[in-house]
Amino acid sequence: MATGIKIYNDANTIQIDETYRNVCLVEKRSIGVSNSFGISYTNVSVTGPRALVCMESANYAPLLANVTFDGTSWVWRWGFAYLGGSYPTSDTVTAWIFDYLVSPPSDTIGLKVFNASGEMVYHSAAKPLRIAATQAHNSNYTGTSGRKYVPLVMASAYYTETVGFSTTGYTIGLQSSSNTITGQPFALGGGVATTARYGQYAAVDVTHY
Repeated sequence: MATGIKIYNDANTIQIDETYRNVCLVEKRSIGVSNSFGISYTNVSVTGPRALVCMESANYAPLLANVTFDGTSWVWRWGFAYLGGSYPTSDTVTAWIFDYLVSPPSDTIGLKVFNASGEMVYHSAAKPLRIAATQAHNSNYTGTSGRKYVPLVMASAYYTETVGFSTTGYTIGLQSSSNTITGQPFALGGGVATTARYGQYAAVDVTHY
């Protein structure tokens, strides 16, 4: 850029400039879930340019079924797999919604950075998406003790298992609690044998968010 601002860290890496626009936490939404068998589904609708949704639940294993976008609004279809045993049959889960700062924080003191189009690309009071690690759904994550992580699904998991002449399709939900994210496999029913795809998720650090 010919004019503007660049802020470097002590490793001489650019941390902030007027050309980069990160997504930040714009909403924490509580969602009631009730299910005592299999997988129940709920749609989460979000209006915004680049919405991302992390789903947190310690008592269910959320899985992302699909996402649609009509040019204005996103619809995230989430499944909530019942874990059985001593787990409750109803609970409140939390959707952590990240997007561009269309409606920036109300703080009047701090640093704001705009791009050439007048769009806010940085606000010192905003809470950016912080990715601690990325890995497959069949790999559990344990982060730093005392911190809080939630999963961001980037690619859903699907694989099959064949016993005799019967093939069953499976997916993997992601249960999260404090500093751990645990993959929980669930049967979807009959399937056709295929190459296993264990998907990918990001462990997002939302400590103090």
